Amino acid sequence: TIWELSNGVIVWLKPTEFQNDEILFSSYSFGGHSLVADEDFVAASTSVTVVLEGGVGEFSQIELEKKLAGKVASVTPWIGELQEGMRGRASPEDLETMFQLLFAYFTAPRADAEAFQGLVTRYRGFVENRNARPEMAYSDTISLTMANYHMRVAPWSLERVDKMNLERSIAVYQDRFADAGDFRFFFVGNFSLEQMKPLITNWLGGLPSIGREET
Repeated sequence: TIWELSNGVIVWLKPTEFQNDEILFSSYSFGGHSLVADEDFVAASTSVTVVLEGGVGEFSQIELEKKLAGKVASVTPWIGELQEGMRGRASPEDLETMFQLLFAYFTAPRADAEAFQGLVTRYRGFVENRNARPEMAYSDTISLTMANYHMRVAPWSLERVDKMNLERSIAVYQDRFADAGDFRFFFVGNFSLEQMKPLITNWLGGLPSIGREET
């Protein structure tokens, strides 16, 4: 079943009986960090990680985990080179919680300076450990040569970590999810169309749409 909402969102739904306690969804929109300027590439490529570390709305990531304790519902945004989107899962009992999370990750990413500094520290440790492995020098050389030394495929270094930026990451993330009108959503699992209709109308139909056309 395919529904097109007034804000441009298109939804594919397929009820299944493979798992009686599971509902899955995925979504995508064209664009990704291919549309971001080179100077913002590091901020763009780390933006989802920054958001996931910071939480959503009024909840830090730790507070969000506590809020979701005992519930079977999760949503993970992503931004790739050519697309951005979200994926998630829920039990039938916690389906609305999944939609609430989806809506929050679209509309209310949270900038958490303390969590960001902790993330930068972990990246520094990752780079130091990575660069101590001789096999990485080999694979990095091949990748750079194949890409004609383009900066977007440059290996992680401490200089690259220094280019991480909380404000720019949040700004890129908000821009990539500012227009739900060209998003496509796919739902499969143990649900009925009657059950899904008010949830989709409310939470997906309420997502922002500004009429962008991107490739």
